[in-house]
Amino acid sequence: MSTAPTIVIIGAGIAGIAAAVRLNSLGATVRIIDPEPAGGKAHTLVRDGWRIEVGPHSFTSRAESMFELASELGIGDKVIKLGAAASNRYIVSRGRLVKAGPMALSLAEIWGVASGMFRRGDVPAGMSVREFLAGRFGEAFADGPGDAMLTGIWAASPAEVEMETAFPALTAAVRAHGSVFAAVRSLPKGRPSGTYAFDEGMGAIAEAARAKLGAGSFMTEEVGRIRRDQAGWLVETREKLQRADGILVATHAPTAARLLADLVPDAADGLTGIRYSPLAVAHWIAPDAAFPRGFGWLSPFREARPMLGTLFSSDIFPGRAPAGMRAFTSMFGGTRRPDDATLDAQAITQRLKDEHRALTGKEVTVADLQVMRHPRAVPIPEPGHARRVEAILGTLPPGLALAGAWCGCGAMNDAAAAGFVAADRLWREHANRSENVA
Repeated sequence: MSTAPTIVIIGAGIAGIAAAVRLNSLGATVRIIDPEPAGGKAHTLVRDGWRIEVGPHSFTSRAESMFELASELGIGDKVIKLGAAASNRYIVSRGRLVKAGPMALSLAEIWGVASGMFRRGDVPAGMSVREFLAGRFGEAFADGPGDAMLTGIWAASPAEVEMETAFPALTAAVRAHGSVFAAVRSLPKGRPSGTYAFDEGMGAIAEAARAKLGAGSFMTEEVGRIRRDQAGWLVETREKLQRADGILVATHAPTAARLLADLVPDAADGLTGIRYSPLAVAHWIAPDAAFPRGFGWLSPFREARPMLGTLFSSDIFPGRAPAGMRAFTSMFGGTRRPDDATLDAQAITQRLKDEHRALTGKEVTVADLQVMRHPRAVPIPEPGHARRVEAILGTLPPGLALAGAWCGCGAMNDAAAAGFVAADRLWREHANRSENVA
């Protein structure tokens, strides 16, 4: 019988946790190394009755790998479908808040959407989301509601995002059926559509991972170098030299590029080309906010607003704000306003007040403010991203794997999916080596 392999995972975010849980269930010995706490951006901060999601807040009904991860961690029962407030979403149109839907569209945009649903056409490799939206639904829709949607996901322009990576299921269905109408009808029906989250916050993932894998599986250190010798793989930190049968790098693309620079330079070059959106995320509470109840609002770039949008956190996640308060999460920066990601707290507070007054006509009291800065908030799947990722992963030698949200469109689900895929690959390689030795 072969000896269980020891796999070192560099990175304790969603991708690293998913890989660790999968490898552990297969029988591997897992060591996870990260200078930051487990969970990465999926972290919940609790402060005086105020529960703050440091990074991502939720995931959709199609995020199959997130549901799988929750199940493998034993916290599937903590996944909840958000209530009716989550369906009330707003965009800024002509300087005012409008509920997303037909009323948010001009007559030209309504006609563009109605006719575009039946317009046939291909989705060539490398096509941007803007090219797709403008070609199907018209320029006005692409630069209005379409732009607002992309702002809320990637803090980037639709022209910067590749269609087939951003919306893979829809792209495949359009390629197969021609029109968006036929494509949407062909998509498989799964669990009830909507938005999902963990009842006590995303921090539940890291808590469950520590409980399942054991605290001893996590090392709070920074990896300086990875290399290999005749006996296998080596991971160097300031304190230790870890020997492993395989290594899985589950970090931001720039960190992975640094670690692979000498070992697999072609992969490192590809990783260096992956861009990220910078964000300053302002978490704030107010006793007198006049925003309507709902999920939040987003603004297309053409509206020239002083922020990208605001989530109504305590509306969609009950129990997340102190008594008598509503909690909000506002986003600044992105690829088109990168300098806004460095705004100080005073400037952010003033923008919050000014924008609240502009959109509601009323003053607001910012009772407390917490600003989180994410220089690499979201990887951007630019046109050509699918081919770039394929080329990167194709350069890896046996025993070395990569995972991260950058492997897909940048969402938590992509991180979890990439972690599972990388773990399965390393396990298959170990099984094949064991058979050859036997």
